[in-house]
Amino acid sequence: MAHAIWNYKVSKARSLNTSDAVKTIYFYNLEVISIDNWGVVTTKPNNNSDQESHQQKQYHVYFAPMTIENWALPTFKKDGFTPKKVYPIACFTVECACCEICFYNFGLQPETNVPPFNDMYICEVCNRTYHWVCLKNIGCYTERQ
Repeated sequence: MAHAIWNYKVSKARSLNTSDAVKTIYFYNLEVISIDNWGVVTTKPNNNSDQESHQQKQYHVYFAPMTIENWALPTFKKDGFTPKKVYPIACFTVECACCEICFYNFGLQPETNVPPFNDMYICEVCNRTYHWVCLKNIGCYTERQ
């Protein structure tokens, strides 16, 4: 099971551009601690097209520390995140409140959309959380099991 989920996450990340991969896979782990500054940035087209320049607010944000898999580190770096510290950690010591397959942190069944989420399961080996339907969708389990 762990191998199938690992392959699923890596192939999902590779199918997206770096920014979308970070936002999709780690969206519920990105917790903003503070915003210390902001500014207005004017973007201009990089060629001689008819597009007009526009202004956009951008914020300097500090995020809470988070644990990510080693394979995802280059994706984070490409997206502009610079880790302060990198060190190995055992997978079973990390608890995650969102499904490791669909990356959604609520129940998928209508009757479980308020805590506790009865369709969310915690793996006894890796200590990560999964929706039962997500495990079935990628072939880790069948309805019979």
